[in-house]
Order: sequence, then C-alpha cells, then structure tokens
Amino acid sequence: MLFFLVCLLAPPIGQAQEDSETVDRTNSSWPNILQNGTLNTQARIWFRGEDGKIVLLANSSLEEILKLRGQDSTAGLSNAFPNYSFTEVSVVADARGELAEVEGKFSVALGAADRVAQVPLYFDSCRLTTRPVMTGEATKQAFRPSSDSTGYEWLLIGDTAVDHSITLQGKSIIEQDADRRSLRFSLPQTPCNLKITLPLGVVDVRARSEDIIEQSVGEQSVELKVASRGGEFVLSWRVGGGGTRVAAVEAESQTSFEVGDPALTWQCTTNLEVRWYGTDAEDQVIIRLPPGARWRNIPNSDFERYRLTRRESSIAPESEQNPDTSTAQDLPPEQSPPSPGLIVEELLLENFDIKQNRSIDLPLSWEWTPGLQEDNELSVKAKIPGIVIEGVDSHHGRLECRLPSLYSIVFESLSGASLLQQGPSSDDGFAGKRILFDFDRQNFDLVIAFRRSQSLPIVRPTYHVRVDRNKLVLTGWLDCSFDPNQLQREIGLVMPDSWILQENTARTLTNPESPFEDTGEVLRVRSPEDNDGTYILTAPDSSASNANSNRRIEQIWRIVAEREWKPDNDNALEFRIPEIIRGQLDGAPLIDPGSGTLLVSSEDNILLRDSRSSGLLTDTFSTEYQKYVKRIGVRKPLVFRFQNQSTTPYWAGNVGLLPQQISLSQNATIEVLNSQIEIQQMFDLQISNEPLEKLRFAVRQDADQVHPPQVIVDGNSTYVELVETMGAAELAAAYPGVMAPEPLSKENAKSKSSEATPSTWQIYQFVGVPELLGTKRILLETSITWDNSATALPGNSAESPDKAVAPERQTKRVHVPLARLLIPANTLRLKEQWVLLHNQQLGVQPVTGQNQPSFSLDDEGNTIRQLPPLQTDIELELTIHQQREAASIRVERSWLQTAITGDERRDRYVAQVSTTASELRLQLPKFIRKLMVYVDGVQQTDLTYRYDNTSDTLVIQSPSGTKQLHVIEVSYFLQENLSWFTRIDIKAPQITGAEYLDVFYWQLVTPQVQHLLWPPEQLTAEWLWQWSGLWWFRSSGDTDLERSIGATKQANLPPAMNRYLMSSRLSGGPNASGAMHTWIVSRFALWFPVGVFAIAMSYLLLNYSVFRRPVSLMVYAVGLGGLATIVPDLAMVLGQTSVIALSLVGLVWSTQIAIDSRVRRRSVFTHRPASHVDSNAHYSGTRNSGPAFAAPASPSTTHGGSSVAANGGN
Repeated sequence: MLFFLVCLLAPPIGQAQEDSETVDRTNSSWPNILQNGTLNTQARIWFRGEDGKIVLLANSSLEEILKLRGQDSTAGLSNAFPNYSFTEVSVVADARGELAEVEGKFSVALGAADRVAQVPLYFDSCRLTTRPVMTGEATKQAFRPSSDSTGYEWLLIGDTAVDHSITLQGKSIIEQDADRRSLRFSLPQTPCNLKITLPLGVVDVRARSEDIIEQSVGEQSVELKVASRGGEFVLSWRVGGGGTRVAAVEAESQTSFEVGDPALTWQCTTNLEVRWYGTDAEDQVIIRLPPGARWRNIPNSDFERYRLTRRESSIAPESEQNPDTSTAQDLPPEQSPPSPGLIVEELLLENFDIKQNRSIDLPLSWEWTPGLQEDNELSVKAKIPGIVIEGVDSHHGRLECRLPSLYSIVFESLSGASLLQQGPSSDDGFAGKRILFDFDRQNFDLVIAFRRSQSLPIVRPTYHVRVDRNKLVLTGWLDCSFDPNQLQREIGLVMPDSWILQENTARTLTNPESPFEDTGEVLRVRSPEDNDGTYILTAPDSSASNANSNRRIEQIWRIVAEREWKPDNDNALEFRIPEIIRGQLDGAPLIDPGSGTLLVSSEDNILLRDSRSSGLLTDTFSTEYQKYVKRIGVRKPLVFRFQNQSTTPYWAGNVGLLPQQISLSQNATIEVLNSQIEIQQMFDLQISNEPLEKLRFAVRQDADQVHPPQVIVDGNSTYVELVETMGAAELAAAYPGVMAPEPLSKENAKSKSSEATPSTWQIYQFVGVPELLGTKRILLETSITWDNSATALPGNSAESPDKAVAPERQTKRVHVPLARLLIPANTLRLKEQWVLLHNQQLGVQPVTGQNQPSFSLDDEGNTIRQLPPLQTDIELELTIHQQREAASIRVERSWLQTAITGDERRDRYVAQVSTTASELRLQLPKFIRKLMVYVDGVQQTDLTYRYDNTSDTLVIQSPSGTKQLHVIEVSYFLQENLSWFTRIDIKAPQITGAEYLDVFYWQLVTPQVQHLLWPPEQLTAEWLWQWSGLWWFRSSGDTDLERSIGATKQANLPPAMNRYLMSSRLSGGPNASGAMHTWIVSRFALWFPVGVFAIAMSYLLLNYSVFRRPVSLMVYAVGLGGLATIVPDLAMVLGQTSVIALSLVGLVWSTQIAIDSRVRRRSVFTHRPASHVDSNAHYSGTRNSGPAFAAPASPSTTHGGSSVAANGGN
C-alpha cells in the first residue's frame, strides 16, 4: 500500500521539485507526510494550478485525492464519445429562381448535462441570411463556424430530457451548365429529409444512386422529396419543354479499365451514348482519346444514320488548357502533361438527321499505356484518363477500374469525381478489386497511387550438421511458402564461417517424407561477384504474377554445404547457422535466421558436448526428426530449436575423439559325419567409435583336406578372396594375439612334431563389405574330409580289410582346424565356446587335455565346451562302437526329367534307393537355383539336408525306420536359352558310392516349336512311330512313369509340348560312360532342309524321266528301307517327304493332262485368225512360247511342256 501511494503522489512531487523556483520560500520545506512509518492523511501537498504555478492544497485527505482522480479518469473516458445524437435533420429549399431559398432544421438529444456537446452542422453550401433560431432548455449554447471542417457547428450544454433544435435560413447558388441546373447540399452524416421545390418543366432529375427521390408535379411547381443519408451531394435537373428550351448535345459514358499491372498497358472499354436536344444543335461530335492511348476496335458507320471517321490531331499542353489547375503542377516529370504538338487519336461522329437520331450508342475499345512515376519498387502513381468529347454541352458518366487484389489504392487527387464503390470484384471474388467513380464534368482530376502489397516468403528451416574428424557437413531443408503473385520464387542464403554451398545439390523435394530423394528439380544458384558467402536460390519454374490465385505455393528446398574442421588442442568447435534473405523491406534486404530446428550429430568415434551455444533451445530427439538422419549411430543427435531474432544462433562446445574398441565372442559347432567334418564358427563383433576398415581371417590348409570357406555377414553371403599364404610362425609374428607361437599342450606338441611338413595358413580378405561398425555377425563355414577306413589302435583287433565285417572297435584321431579372425591385438575377447555333434554310429570325444569342463547345455541337450584362448585346432578321437556290415547303396530305378520353357530349364531327378547308410551324398550340376528335396514324398528342410555350393554336394540324411527302399527326389533350375541350334548337356545327379541296378530314364520336354535332332549315343529311344489316319506320329510310353517310380505329384506341364523318352542301363550310373549331350533344333531349322528336299525331288521327277523309271524308284525305296534300320527317325522324315513330293508330282501331272485335253477338243479357242498362225509355234496349257494372243496350234503340233505331259504321263 505504501508503494502504491508513493507512486500515486510521485508526479506532482516531481513537478514541484522541478519548478521549485516559483514556490514561496517561506514554505519551501518538504511536507512531513510520514510519521512513524505511516502516511498522514492530512499532509500538505503541492499541485500545479491552471496558471502553471505551484499551489498548496492544504488539509486534503487521501480519499479526496482518489475521488478527484477517479472523476478525471471518467471524464477522459467519456470525452472519447460524442455527447449528442441527431433526432431530426430536415431541409426545405425553393429553387425556382436564380438563387435557392434554403431552411434547415437540426434537432439533437444530449447525453450528459455537465458536458459540452459540439455538434457539426456543416451547411457550408448555404449563406445564412438571418440569425439562427435555437429552441430547448439549454443552459449554455453557442453557434459558430466550424474549427475542424467546413461549415458551422453548434455548442451547447443543457437538459438531457428534452430535444434541442436549431433552425438555419439562407440562400444557395444554383449552378448552370447549358440547360442543366444543379444545387449542392452539405449535411451531417445522418438520415436527412429534404423537400425541394423546382419550377415546372424540369426533367431528368438526378442525385446520388443511394438517395431516394419522390417527384410530384403541382400547378405551379414540381415538388421533390429526397431521403438521404447525409453528407455532401448534388441535386441536378434539366429545364425542358416550352419555348425556353435551348438546343444542346449531351454525352454519357461508361468506361471500364482492366488493369493487370499498373505499369503495363491498360485495356479499356467505353460505352458512349450521345443525345441531341433540339434540331439546332451541332451535328458533329469529336471523340478524343487521352495521350498515350490508341483505338483497338471501333464500330462500323451506319450510313443511314451517322458516320465515324478515324483521324489524328495535335493538342496543346494541358498546362495551357487549364492554367489554373494546380494538380498538373504537383505531378512528377514522368506524369507531366504532354508537350505541344502531341499527336492523339480521335473519332469524328456526324449525325445525318438529328430529328430522327436523337441518341446514338457507340461501343468503343481502346488501350492506354500510362506514364508512371515509381515512388519505390512497390508503389506507382497514375492519372486516370478519360475520353474527351468536344461539341457537347455536358459530359457525365462513370469510370470503373478492375485490378488485382494485391494492389492497395491511395487517392492522391479526387477533383471533379466522386467515389461510388470500392471493394472486391463481384465476378472474381477475392482475387480482384473494383473501384467505381462518378464524374459530372470532363475536366476531372483523378490521380491514384497503386501500392503493391508486400508478400515476402515464409521460410521454416531445418538443419542437420554432421561432424567427423575432417569436416562438417550441413544439410538444410527450407520449408518455403511463396505468394502466388510473387514474380520470382527465390530466397537468399548468407553462409557464415566459410561454409561452401554445394550448388549441384540444391533442389526441390517431391516427397516431404523422403528428405534425401534426388527426384526434384534442381534450383538455380548464383552468388554475387564479391562472393562474400551469399547465395541466391531461384526455383526453375518461377513465373509472372497470377492475380487469379490466392493460394500460397508450398515447396521444400534442400541444400548441402561443407566446411573444413580440424581438431585443435582443446578440441573446441563452434559454427553458426545460415541466415535467410527473404526479400526487401522498404528498399533494404530483410535478413534473419528464421525459426526452425537444428540437429547436430557425429560419427561414433566423436563425442559432442554443448557448452557455450547461444540462441538455441535444447529439445529431445523424437520420431519426427528421424527422417532427417540417414543413420543413427550409437548416440542420438542433439536437437535444438531457434527463434527468429536479430543475432544469428550458433552452436559452441567441445569435441571428444574416442579410440576404437572391439569386442569378440565366438560360438563354434563341429559336426562329424561319416566321411567329413563340418566346421561352423559364429563370430559376434562389437566395433565402437571407429570403423574397422578391412577384415581378414586365416584358414589352415593341410594337404587339400580343408574345403574353401563360405562366409556370411549379417545374413548375407559375402565374397572373399585369397590374398596370401604363410606358415604358422609367420602368422603368429604378423598378427600377435591371434595364435600362440608354440603348441598349447604336450599332446599337441607330440602330434605336430610327427608331421612331415609344418601347417600352412591361407589369408582371406572380405570383398565388397563396407566399413564395419557396430554389431556384426560373421559366419564361417568350412569342412574337412577324413578317411573312414580307420585303423585300430594298439591292443584292438584288426581284421583283414577284405572281409565284409568291420572290426569291433575302430578309432582314429583327427585334427579339426579352426579359422582365426585377424583383428587387432587389443581386442576384448569375451566368451569362446564350442559344441560337438556327431552321428550315433560314431563315438567322438576330444583328446585328453582339450576336453575342457562343460558349463551348460544348449536347447537340444548338447554339451557346450569352453574354447581355450588362441586355440587353433581341436583334436578328436573317432570310434566305431558296433559291428556292422559295410554300408551299401543300391539304386533301383531312376528318372531325370528335363523341361525347357523359355530361358529356364528345370531338372527333376527321382531315384528309388535302398541303403543302410545314414546319409546319401549326391553330386549335383553347377550353377543350380531353387533347390527342392523330397524323401518318400515329404519335402525336406535345411535341417535334414545340407548343400555346399562350392563343391555342388548335397547331403541327405536317410530316414529312420525299417523301410529300406526310399524315393529320393531332387529338383532345381538351370539357365538354358534355346536358339535355332542348341546343344543340351545331360546333367544327371550322381549318388556317391551307389550301385545302379535298374534302368535310367531321361525324359526331354521342349516347346512345340523345338525338336530333338537325335538321341545321345549312350541312350536308347523309347518311342515308336505309329500310323494314324493319313500320317505317322511318335508315341512314347511315359504317361505313367511319374506314378510308377513313386515321384511326388507336381503341376502338369503344358500339353502342347514335345516329349522324348530315352533310357540306358549302366551300373555306374547315368554319367558312367562320360558326358552325354544332344542337339535341339527349331521347327524352321528342321523343316527348311526337308522342304528343300521335297521341292528338289519334285523337280527331278517332273523334268527328268530317268528318275521316273521303275529301276530308279526301286533303288530309292531300297535305300530308304535300309536307312530306316539305321536311323529310323530320319528315314521316317524322308519317307514322309517322298510322299509329299510324289503328291506334288501327281497334282502337276493331272492338272497338265486336263488342260491339254481341253486344247485338243478346241473347247477354249474356236477361231484362229490366219494372219497370226505360226506353224513353228509351240503351245501348251501351262506355257506359251509365242505371242500373247497367238492362236493355239493344231493338235498335231509338238508340245513344249513337261516331259510327263509330253509322254502322256509315262
């Protein structure tokens, strides 16, 4: 409370202190207003009086001061509102003389009795002739000329319960223009009622369009009642009728301007109506365009009524025509009046008969190029033109201006014209503006300033700065919103701190949800000559202003900039974000950073700490920012928000460089099979901070027993290449910490010392793998073969190998090599363990000394053993526990189906196998795809078979049970393209160690347009040629082959295909006699030589009688029969071709005999002119050696046709 009182009293105390010179010195001491910490309410206070002097307000309480202040506040608030309201405004005028007698009555109601009401009456068009008459119970009132505006005002204070009135009487001037009279009124802006008396004979009474006029004609005058909204307006009328009427010409025009750009050409349309009153009026009218205008279209003359003549004339300067006009002097030089002798275009209108043609309507079309002055880049000033009509007594009309809504209007001069309407265009909606003027004289002065609305782009930036050891990469996304009326869609960028913009990366985005796509249009980038880091980005599809659109254009622009950075001693980093130039405001560029988001991320080996940033607000990384980051590393990016401000935000902090850290864990699986050992090693790498540029591994290679490794990285097969080979000692020296230089145990030392040659290691390197960083899983798969004809250990019985029964206990020791990852020596090694799997018929145990204690079991109950550090191999002891016969594999029947369709070839191999072995090993062709395996009709999975694509070996586990005969089915796809001549290699799978007892079938299925040329020499054709109707066809018994052999039922091949079945009996399998192949030819390649043979045979039979002799035909038949015993397929083709040839010969022979018989009977030619008879001419029914119209020879003439026809068919 004390603080409030001190603040309340501070101004007057301050004033008293400043003007202390005028205070009475006898009382100059400060008033004692505080007593014991409380305010004395009767304290003496100094205030400033009305005369400006300091006076003492004695014995004033706080309540009184507060009351006075409240009254002053209420008075100040109430003074903001008028203290009156009009209740009646009426005007009575008599305009029957030279001057108009006018009486106005104004009635008001007061709002407050203690305030002065200042009532503006205007009424400046009337000159008072008597003193005002004021009625009402006014306490105080005054009448005087207005101090704020033209006219008069009324000041009064009075009772609020009654109305107060004032009556003014005076005279107004009636203006005359030809036969037209006008009376001006100036009234308050309130509903007004006017009663005007005019003389008889007046016509064409006019007022404003919004005023309502009621006209009544009396005996001596015309009474008008006008309902108006007040303001300044003109009432005009014309004197008509009687002998007092004079001859006159009146023009009325409606002009419309279409403005697209005020600085460019305006399209103008004028509808002109010229009216004649009296036959003595002038019959010629001149219609003149303003300077800078030209006609676009004029109406044709009506030679029965009027004539229009287009011509040019020279006009004087406007300053000479209107020397008293001050507007022209105020115009700029660009808008100044035309110089003397300026040529303008005009039309001469001649009315042939005024009595008949009282009115002529002319639609005129013209255009006008204004001379403008630009106040600045967004504002231009123009003087609105109008058509000047000479030879008329009056010219009034309206001007309509339509322009785009992006321009605002400022009226510089509005003399002689009145504004009727300003608002949106009715047909264009909000896209256009419409301004309507009314003028009643030709020399109006209408100057308008057009100001183009400023619409700067809106830019919301998002920046992502990526930090690595050498540079900073800034990727920016600028979410831009452009005005559709903007001439060019462009913004500027000021790149601080030596940022270099990559110009070829600036482009628009077509999909905002994919910020890194490069599918948008490339932006045009330019920089100033001084190259101070400023770049101007422009959209390639920028176009001119479109005033018919009000929707903003939304686009996202992407930029990329780089900047060098090298860590210093304190590893400090600081950078500023770019500034955006959105345009110019009042001639100066508008530069600001905008409001947006900043993301800062780094490589995994860099740790960022924000410590000294300015203008940035910390935010949390969320899903909305994930699309702006290509790869999120170990640490999430830092997120900041910044607002539009005068200073550029910048990020400043420290950068920590982290060393590379690698951890390794290994899980190895060793599976012992009958003849080989599968080795699978799973390495889990965790690489932090810095990526591992290259990765190598070593595999021991002993006497070609280790198969090439297969490598899978994160589930994807990876190519590796052999880079070098080195010994164990060299490897231990080159890669310390990978393997021990000495044997790990005495057992290993003894076993290795007995080897003749030291072990060698092959070094492989990953190819095509990007830098390894983060979590990586590497799978290495190798295998070794081992001789399962094991020898007995000392003390065990070993029988002769010739016997079919194996020893009771056979053992063998095998060293299983392990691949070693060649990684840095400081790698942290976590758990390393291995699992041993083996066949139930084998006993497998690690050798003593390597059997580490187990610490867990896996999900399938297998023992997990710990793998000692730097272990390079595992020695296993393999034992066969039970007596068994040697495993035998017998193949009963087998079938290979090769179906070729298009560019693919599918091989389907089915075999009936009886075996006691636990697994079957099949050798498959190379480069197969889509492998599928079935055992006894059940499709197998990856768990029941293994396929090695390097050795093309398929291992299938034999099904358990008492059933000895199994159906093994394997199908796969190969690449095979068919052409005119295609060689087909038969690639049947081979079961290792199997004995083939029954027949092997090979079925070839080809498209209908491809045919087998001949079977392979190792196979026998299993088809027969049978007669059916008029032709031979091939029949093979392969319809039930799929069912009889026990194969699975698969989708049938298309029926319109050629099928060939062949067979062989080879105990060593289908590939025992070597590679088999055959040829497939297209139908064209097959039938082309057959057709040539048929044509040649027909030609020989027709033209050479030696081939038609019985001996020749008998020799041909015997040769064809002998060929049928050797090559039946070829003999069948030649036999059918011979039938075709004989048919052609028979057809030709029968046709020729029929034609010759008609010639002999003269059934064709009955008259032969003697002048054309040539006894030496030869004629035949098929060929004529004479003229085209020669008469046929007599039957006794010699025939020159074929030898068959010549001999009567013999």
